[in-house]
Amino acid sequence: MVTFPPAQMTELASGLKRTNHPFIWVIRDTELAKLPHTFVHDLGDSASGKVGCFFTHCGWNSTIEALSLGIPMVAFPQWTDQPPNAKLVEDVWRAGVRVTVEEDGMARGEELERCLREVMEGESGREMKRSVEKWRELAVLAVSEGGSSDQSLDEFVARVKSVSS
Repeated sequence: MVTFPPAQMTELASGLKRTNHPFIWVIRDTELAKLPHTFVHDLGDSASGKVGCFFTHCGWNSTIEALSLGIPMVAFPQWTDQPPNAKLVEDVWRAGVRVTVEEDGMARGEELERCLREVMEGESGREMKRSVEKWRELAVLAVSEGGSSDQSLDEFVARVKSVSS
């Protein structure tokens, strides 16, 4: 539902490229024309098998997925539930950092680069990685046999069975 103007796509591309970290960027076919003309060609083959961080709009599903997989995040919320989710990511779970947007609503490439480096490099990034690893372990416990989510699901199924009997 959210699309970025060409200027924002250019800023995002610039920030990603300047980090010199491999990345995967999923872009709708309809948005490809908004990228700088030589962007894809200039990157070459920079794919990697290991995900070091997730640049996310902070929709609930993708945020919980990253957290449960132990992947730190760079949060770039756009609307509705995304800003509060980004607050959880940065301030409560200590699982990432939020992109600062300028008065004109744009996130500059330099800001994206700063955020990516903060998550991927240095002590701050290591702290985030330790934090998301803790949350990943808790998620695994919750869904394992006898865990809190496993028990809740069993209770729900039992209630549905008792009501329908």
